[in-house]
Amino acid sequence: MWHNQQLWLLSLLLVAFLGTQAAAKPAFTLNDDGTESIVNYDKYGDFSGWGTPEYRYYIKDREGLAKAVGEGIYPNVTSLLKDPSYEKMHYEKRLEGSDWDFVNSDNLQANFFKWAATHEQSAGIKEFYSAMMLEKAGLYTQAIKAYYAAVVHYPKAMGNTSWKTPWYVGPTALDSVAYLTRAHPELGMKLEGGRIRIRNRFDDDPHNDVFEIAPGRVLPLDKKAKSPGHVDLSALTVRRQLGHGRVHLTQYSNSHWQLFVDKTPYVVRGLSYSASPVGKSPDNGTLVVHRDWMISDDNKNGKIDGPYDSWVGKYRNDKLVAQGVDATAIDRVKAPAGLDLGAITPEEIAMSILAEITVERRRGQRIPSP
Repeated sequence: MWHNQQLWLLSLLLVAFLGTQAAAKPAFTLNDDGTESIVNYDKYGDFSGWGTPEYRYYIKDREGLAKAVGEGIYPNVTSLLKDPSYEKMHYEKRLEGSDWDFVNSDNLQANFFKWAATHEQSAGIKEFYSAMMLEKAGLYTQAIKAYYAAVVHYPKAMGNTSWKTPWYVGPTALDSVAYLTRAHPELGMKLEGGRIRIRNRFDDDPHNDVFEIAPGRVLPLDKKAKSPGHVDLSALTVRRQLGHGRVHLTQYSNSHWQLFVDKTPYVVRGLSYSASPVGKSPDNGTLVVHRDWMISDDNKNGKIDGPYDSWVGKYRNDKLVAQGVDATAIDRVKAPAGLDLGAITPEEIAMSILAEITVERRRGQRIPSP
């Protein structure tokens, strides 16, 4: 499960994501994909306490809502059982095993059937993972309906990460709806509004969480509205360049930046960065990255470790060794970080660090031009 993977959850410097996602052919079809692509929840029930901790959605027409959403999406609990493909897999015992065995397996249809039919997970977790399996299979309309169903019915649902910290279904499902509607304008959908705020969410104590829930609405996309579309940077004038040699950054007249490696545009899909003490990791529960970087003072010197004690220079090594830090660990630290691009602003410094990471990551992988 993706939220149980050993990932850093804090991005201090930069997350860069560029490019477009090509439309993919669905991996399978559903026997009942519902009567509505965009479900009108106001037609089948009432929203109450919008934007407050008292939020609720009351279903008035359960049968009508079930027909609208289709199989595997709450409150439709019968269409799945009548799906011939599900019946066949169930009869052949191809759906046996742990739910978590059906997250990353190659059989996307079996993954969806397993999660849509499970009784081993809470309703919110079940709905979210059913939506995820639909998204993986390329059934984006159904995935949006399933994610939004999780937001409407189970906005307070919670799971746990591998290091036992809370993970919340509602905000993640709402983000998924926002992403899919933006990434696939061909679906003709948009998310209007929508916010789930959780007060006290970062203290790792779910008992004092206070939810403010506004699920927003999935609406038809205005076909007349113009999308900014893809910007052809090569047609713009260059404002400035930073760096020399293999890696450099170019800023264009529209203020967009582009990273080049060996004169070729280079895309950084994602980066998570946080200073952490040697030997500590969120993977084994010894470091809670979204909290410890702000308050941790392991050496008890009255200074927060992240901004004040995390950087190593040649004049501080002896002091760190005296405090018990392994000298060989210090030798592995690169300081200052980043290529010398003449960076001044925080954004430029972040880019210089990204550029150095790119150089180290690709060292020896590219054949120099003759």
